Amino acid sequence: MNLNTYLTEFEIYVISTLRALAPCAGALLISQRDQVLLERYFPSTGSPALVPPVDENALWYIFSVTKSFAAALLLNLATEGVVGLDEPVIHYLPDFAVHAAMRDKVTLRHLASHTSGVTVPDEPASLNDLASGSLDAVEIITEPGIAFNYSQLGMIILEYALEVATGDDFGTQMRARILDPLGLHDTRYLYDTGTSLPLLPIESGTSIAPERTFHVTPNPGRAGTGLYTTARDLHRFGQFWLTKGRFEGRTYFSSELRREVWTHHGTRESDGGRYGLLWWLFEEDGGYVMSGAAHSLCAVVPETQVVVTILRNHQGPAPGPYNYYEDKRQAVRFGKSLLARTTVEM
Repeated sequence: MNLNTYLTEFEIYVISTLRALAPCAGALLISQRDQVLLERYFPSTGSPALVPPVDENALWYIFSVTKSFAAALLLNLATEGVVGLDEPVIHYLPDFAVHAAMRDKVTLRHLASHTSGVTVPDEPASLNDLASGSLDAVEIITEPGIAFNYSQLGMIILEYALEVATGDDFGTQMRARILDPLGLHDTRYLYDTGTSLPLLPIESGTSIAPERTFHVTPNPGRAGTGLYTTARDLHRFGQFWLTKGRFEGRTYFSSELRREVWTHHGTRESDGGRYGLLWWLFEEDGGYVMSGAAHSLCAVVPETQVVVTILRNHQGPAPGPYNYYEDKRQAVRFGKSLLARTTVEM
């Protein structure tokens, strides 16, 4: 089987997933090193059809794929010494130490690996409190670093901590340190209007860092979700991770820190999914995946230098035989299998 035929077979596989998730539009990009092997766009498989047209200019809401962008920002700040992965959260948010046991043990690494143990007893009301700057409702239900619990709340706290560490708005830092330097100009937050978002400052200076102020954004959660982007932008971001943190003459983070992101930190018991720092790990299959609701993903396979980006806009639960965990594995396995096919003439 030549390479073109093999690529077509995977394209047919992706089309079958869109039909299983109907109504659902999609996009598929596959590259090896700097060469794009396949780029396809698929209109909605049901009614109503997507407007605007599905093409290279279409913007896709990527949900929790946003977390892997937050990982790049976290590593960039760690490389520059602005933060340390194993620094306690209370170093940046002293108020976090109040009202609950074990809070002083939670580190930035724990938040970024979903092993912090944080929860809130009444999520809707408590998230409103968080948006107002209060951390009082946060509870620690497991010892930090022990148990995996996929937590949007942890992402909100991580966002706040990074705002204190930098003294700047999280979205502004994401734009300045990651999106613009990487040329991801079509990638933005859902509520990014092009103007500065107001911050709600709450004093939390301590003897350790009296100059620090706890800035809370009116739209918490940007470390965990909220980005939308084009297929080409997301694919370029996937290719960036193959460069070991250096891209077009600029160093974003060290190879050692990238290894931390792709090192196992916790396992989701419901499907056995292994997690690093804001990435899903498929070490046995040879790759790593950023993924989000609506069944979009970007798989990165270092051995073959392959990136597979699949965007879908499905908004409901997966029906029938579709399995998102296995779908992610399929993308990684496909990228790994290209190693034996790259010498075949197209």
